[in-house]
Amino acid sequence: SSFADAAVTGQRVAGSSDYTGGLVGRIQGDSTIAGAVLTGQNVTGGNFTGGLAGESTGSAVQRVVLSGGQIAGGTNVGGLFGMFSGGQLHLASADATVQSSGDQTGGLAGQVVNLADLRQVYSTGSVSGSYSTGGLAGFVGGGSVIADGYSRAAVSGGQRAGGFAGQLNASTISRCYSTGAVNGWSAV
Repeated sequence: SSFADAAVTGQRVAGSSDYTGGLVGRIQGDSTIAGAVLTGQNVTGGNFTGGLAGESTGSAVQRVVLSGGQIAGGTNVGGLFGMFSGGQLHLASADATVQSSGDQTGGLAGQVVNLADLRQVYSTGSVSGSYSTGGLAGFVGGGSVIADGYSRAAVSGGQRAGGFAGQLNASTISRCYSTGAVNGWSAV
């Protein structure tokens, strides 16, 4: 399945279960998103919560912008995706307040895993979580690659807080930088 050139403004999504997204709960398989502008999203959910989708697995996503709003949830919370697993995310940005009561919280994605390929990705705004909190991604692992990106998000986390990523495991980040303030209590 696929969609292109979507525009959503001022949407409020309030869920208490897992996989809550501003546009869709889960994106799976060979799905494609080619162009989406999300403005003023306010999304609240459980685990796997994002401004665009709670989770994306093996999808191709490009030209996505989230501007303004608040994204809040439990574990795996991000400006666009709670978790981005496999697939490609190119030309994407998020500017929002992202808050998590759990682990893996990021300005763009809570988790980036399983050979995910992210290129030209950006985040601004603010991010707060408890463990593995990052300006762009909370946790990056499983052979994933992030290239040509930046974060200007202010980060407030507990353990493993970082300006760009809270935790990096067996993956690559190249030609990326962060400029936001970072606060945490361990492994900052």
